[in-house]
Amino acid sequence: MAVRRVVALVCVALLFVGSVPTAAAQQPDIAQEHWYHSWATLTYDTSQWADDYPEIVSVVSAGETEHGRDQWVVRISDWSVENKSDGSPKEKVYIDGGHHGNEHLGTELAFLVAEFYIEGWADGDVEAVEVLQNTELHIMIMLNADGNDLDTRWNMNQVDLNRNYDHHWTTDETASGDGPFSEAETRNNADYMAEWMTDADLYVTMHTGTWILAYPWGFTGEMPSDWEMFEHIRDTIHETIDADLPVRNANAGIYPTHGTSRDYGYGVMGFPTFTFETDDEQFLLGTVQSLSDRLSVELEVMRYLISNVWYWRARLNVTSMEVTPGEQIELHVANQGHASTENASIQYVFEESMEVLWQSENFTVNASNTSDVTLDASNLSLQPGGTFALHYQKRVIDASMFVHQPIDEKLVEMVETDKDGWLPAPGLLLVLLAAFGAAGAANGWPKRRFSGAIEPDGGENPSVDGTTHDAHL
Repeated sequence: MAVRRVVALVCVALLFVGSVPTAAAQQPDIAQEHWYHSWATLTYDTSQWADDYPEIVSVVSAGETEHGRDQWVVRISDWSVENKSDGSPKEKVYIDGGHHGNEHLGTELAFLVAEFYIEGWADGDVEAVEVLQNTELHIMIMLNADGNDLDTRWNMNQVDLNRNYDHHWTTDETASGDGPFSEAETRNNADYMAEWMTDADLYVTMHTGTWILAYPWGFTGEMPSDWEMFEHIRDTIHETIDADLPVRNANAGIYPTHGTSRDYGYGVMGFPTFTFETDDEQFLLGTVQSLSDRLSVELEVMRYLISNVWYWRARLNVTSMEVTPGEQIELHVANQGHASTENASIQYVFEESMEVLWQSENFTVNASNTSDVTLDASNLSLQPGGTFALHYQKRVIDASMFVHQPIDEKLVEMVETDKDGWLPAPGLLLVLLAAFGAAGAANGWPKRRFSGAIEPDGGENPSVDGTTHDAHL
């Protein structure tokens, strides 16, 4: 392996005599395309982005590695506007690279994604501009800076950081650490997710080793709860981008793993998550083929995932709703997203105080589908100022966020009933019989006498034929 690295370094050095990147100057394009980043050159390049494009780029530290290097997060969006043009919050995407220090292509893919949107914005590229007007990208390009600069898989404590997350963590994994989040790098990453990414709808962690886009789970061969969404993404990638890119469950597609950031992001944070593994030539410090060419398919897949992030959750809309207080609610609901939800409900609330006055039973709406739903409202009592809202989770996974979504009052039709002092309307037969009987009495029909019954005039009740008898009940 040492000989291989020396040969690679010599080859790359011959390509770039006089242009080896340093922290003192931004890397020339030719070096960017062929030479992998050190922490120092990454620090310089990201700070240059922030200086050159302050309207779309800011750089913050999520914390320090065990050896004291900042874990830089590049935040990219059109910061001149807080929300999208319709007033709704921007979508959020989280990306990290470089869990394993010697998997340089994963780090460079994260860098390439950031570069695509930054330079695209500067060039007026329609796709890049639209994404940054509607989306926040948060990209931790080099998570394991210590391991990166030493060209080793582990961090400074010889821990495999992608086995150190608090999701099915186990000592059965090699170098998983002293416990979940025992390492600063993983703790910082999880803390950043919890503080800034709770409502993210896409998380991609980038590695090198086996060419695959892997979704949960790694710890079990069972399919994830949101398999329908993941399979939709797989099918679209195969049909429109690359039919040969494997897109599948990580347990089967790579190998069983525990304590990974991918499974943590899905199982604990509730994000749709992927591990993007580039090809297996990770043990070189440079590449003869340009990175843009080498990672072109991966970048195209990332552009698809980011441009369509709006769809990676359930998005319910009530199109009509009929409310019969004390009886039932009938509604037509459409799901525009590509994720199902199994526990949607209707709430009756005071919006200002968020006091829930009533909540229906749960119902399911499948991905990209519509449903007609009838709900029991026998205990619903309307109150002045009360309004209706949808309450549902973004995805099927239990950790996914709940959404509170007021329903437009124009879509709600109230059906009034009066249950106080009124009996149900009589059937048609009863009405006819009553009318017929009244007419007969007016025409002098004799009265029938029932056994034991005394008529008001004290006489007997003759039969129709003039005889008298007792009727038996």
